[in-house]
Amino acid sequence: MTPPSPHSSVPVSLNPNFVDWSFAVTLACAGQSARAIEIGRTYMRLDPFYPSFAAYHFGVAHYLAKDYPGACRLLREHVSRTPNSRPGHCLLAATYALLRQTDLAQAHAAEVLRIQPGYTIARWQKAAGNAFKFSCDADHLIAGLQMAGLREG
Repeated sequence: MTPPSPHSSVPVSLNPNFVDWSFAVTLACAGQSARAIEIGRTYMRLDPFYPSFAAYHFGVAHYLAKDYPGACRLLREHVSRTPNSRPGHCLLAATYALLRQTDLAQAHAAEVLRIQPGYTIARWQKAAGNAFKFSCDADHLIAGLQMAGLREG
């Protein structure tokens, strides 16, 4: 017997509050971070036990919308639930840097290097360049990482 497709009605019939998180993530990457935030709020209301990665992705949406306090709240939640999340610490370092909270930015940059000692921004640049529809969103992310003091490459 083959497992059901993740987009089939089986998860919904078992859990009427099932949400497909990839929709909001796609919106954020497509340059529609305000809509992704709106969808994310609805998702979090429907599924109060949402997975840690959802907090990360909605943190990205808030970051892209330049709502850095909102991004911090979600990203802190994510890294508290997933302490070894390199992407979570990267984005939290970038967010704190843009908030001019240098000590916190450097602390999270240090966590990135603890998790992955050889980490450089160049690896993120390649992934960000492929993930976002608009290069300005990737540039915004890279600028925060640079401000946080992470190595270029």
